[in-house]
Parts: sequence; C-alpha cells; structure tokens
Amino acid sequence: MASIGAISCDVVNAGQISGLREAVMIWNNPGFNGVGAHLVGQHGEASQITAERWNTIADVRAWTGNLRALAGTIVSVIDSYPTTTTNVLVLEVRTNDHAIFLNGAARARGTAVLRVVKVA
Repeated sequence: MASIGAISCDVVNAGQISGLREAVMIWNNPGFNGVGAHLVGQHGEASQITAERWNTIADVRAWTGNLRALAGTIVSVIDSYPTTTTNVLVLEVRTNDHAIFLNGAARARGTAVLRVVKVA
C-alpha cells in the first residue's frame, strides 16, 4: 500500500524524486578577480509528491493533519507502483479536503502536495 512515512494513502504519485549529487556554492569578493567555489555535500533537487485519501470526513481530516505534521522530518515514500524511496526530507506540505456524497453516503477526499528533497 502507498504511504508517506507511516501514513497510509490511497494514491501516491512521487514522480521522479531527484537523486543525490554534489552541490556547489559559488562566491566572490569585491576587488578580486574570479570566483571561489565550495563543495557543500550531496543532496537532491526539490521535488513534488502528490497524495490522495478517500474515506470518512473525520478520517480524511486526521490524515491531512498527520501529513502536515511531517514537515521538517525525514521519511520513506512508497508510491502507488510500488517504488520505495528512503531518506526523503519533507520541506512543505499543502493539504485540502472536500466533503462529498457518494452513493448517498457522506464521504471525503483529501489531497496533499508535498515539496521534498532527497538527502544522504
């Protein structure tokens, strides 16, 4: 089953989470010709993950709250295919939930967009 951290999801689309590569910081000083460069370690580029949850209104609201609490943590992501990616830092989480009626029953659909980066 798809999940982000220990949070189960009905659908997770992780796309292509960027792999690790050496990052370079460029600097210069006024009055000096040229530039300097520092190798500052390996990390990935920021990527985006989308997730969905269909359930009761209470469950979906708890799900969106649990996902928002992941900001600033390192998690493993299992997408819907199922491909596992470890050491993923969650930078930002945006969520939304919608109450709907499906076959005469009150249901809810929760969606989340997470901005993440792969770390060593």
